[in-house]
Parts: sequence; C-alpha cells; structure tokens
Amino acid sequence: MSSMHVVLVLSVLSAVAGLSLRASSRRATVARSRSPQTKPAAEKASVAESKQALAAPWMKPLKKALNHGGTQRKTRDRADAKRKQLQLATVDPATGRPAVRTIVFRGFLPRTLVDTAKGESSCLMFCTDTRADKIRHLKPSVEGSLPPVECCWWLDEPGVQFRISGHALVATAHSEDVVLRAAVEEVWARLGPSTRRTFFWPQPGAPRAAAGTASSEGDESLDAAHFALLIVVPDAVDELHLGGNQKRIVYWREGHPCTSASSAIESTIDACWFEEAVNP
Repeated sequence: MSSMHVVLVLSVLSAVAGLSLRASSRRATVARSRSPQTKPAAEKASVAESKQALAAPWMKPLKKALNHGGTQRKTRDRADAKRKQLQLATVDPATGRPAVRTIVFRGFLPRTLVDTAKGESSCLMFCTDTRADKIRHLKPSVEGSLPPVECCWWLDEPGVQFRISGHALVATAHSEDVVLRAAVEEVWARLGPSTRRTFFWPQPGAPRAAAGTASSEGDESLDAAHFALLIVVPDAVDELHLGGNQKRIVYWREGHPCTSASSAIESTIDACWFEEAVNP
C-alpha cells in the first residue's frame, strides 16, 4: 500500500473516531437532562403537605380554586388577598333580620390544637372586633346551642362558588376553653402590626366625633385588644361551578353536636363526610 493510501485510511479512521466521541457526548448530555433532579427542600415540603389527608373532601377543590393558576401566575398575583375575602351571613336574634358582611379568611384551625395529629381541621377562622354587631348575633342560645351561620365564597378566576353552612364559635384571649385560647394566640401571632392596631381603634359604629381616640402603642397587647377569633364549624358545603362546564356538588357530614366549643370542634375530627353531584 502506498504512503498516500495509508494517510487516507488514517484520516478516515480519525474522522470516524471523532464522530463517535461527539455522539457519545450528546447521549451523555441527554441522559443527564432526563435523569431525576433533586428537589429543593421547600418543594419537598410542599409535596409532603399536599399528600396529607384533608379533614373534609371539599377542602381539596377549595384549596385548588384559591390557588387557581398556581405557579403560572406572577408572585404578586398569587398573594392577592382578594381570594381570601368572602361573605358571612348571620341573623340578629333580637329582630330576626339577616345581616351579611365581607370578612377575610385566616386559614383552617390547626388540628394540633385539638389532638396530636398534624394538618388542618375543617374549621375556618376569621378575625373580628369584640365590639362588632356580629358578636351580638353569635351568642349561644339560652339552650346552649351555637348560632347558625353561612359563608359564601365566590372565586372569580376559576368561576366557582362555595357556600359553607355551619355554626359559629367566638374565641378571645380570655376564653375558658384552652383550644380556643390557643387558636386566638396562634392567629394573633401571625398578624402584622398595622392589622393588630385596628383592634385598638374607637368603638365600631359609634358617631365619629364621640368615638374617642385609639389607645397608645404601649397598650397594644393581646390581653388589652378588642380581638376575637370567629371559628366556623362546617356542617354542609355547596360547590357550584359556573361557565361552560357547569356542575354542582353538595357535601354534608354525620352528627355535629353544637352544644359547646369543645364538642363542636371535636365533632369535625375524623368526621364522616358524604358528597353527591346534583343539578346546578
């Protein structure tokens, strides 16, 4: 074989080897990109939390609606407080007239306040002023039964309405029930300074000129605040989806004694809920 042939053969072999190396490198890159990635600790915690058993079946669609769009939305939009605004209806026992107002959802009552289990109960929490009219509406009856209430939650983006019927508990820092006091302290600790100060404002509904002035910063402790936690113990939920694909699901639970705070809250733990699809 001539020297020219030898050079030609070596050139071909070198080119083939180069192609083989580049192909191997591409395969390795693709393999690395397809290999499972280690999830950040925050994401792992979120996944673990989502796998916890919910206290009621309607909590899953409600949470989904509150987070409609998920991480597709901008961070500012995901934190939009409007999603936590809903309406609460009560009845004035003195006149029998209904009253409705907008309140802000402060989360579900932590189950750890009731027993040793983790997660959330199905009881909803809201902040209010101890001097507000709704407090007078929510006093237990002479027989000791808790007052009925209904929440109406319209979430515009997913086009779904939740009507939550149940009974109400009013808790303060001076409540006799240890669970109620613990719930008050837990929510108060999460409030910012500006929100806390609203519970030292003058008497709600009083004439502005005669209302007096708010207390000074030195008095702004939980014990001195006109702060109350409204806890709604749900008995039934109506989930209504409007728009192109309308559907409606009703939920209700067995046995819900409402003669005391403890029995009412405990009745929601491991409660047996039923659900049925009905006509919108």
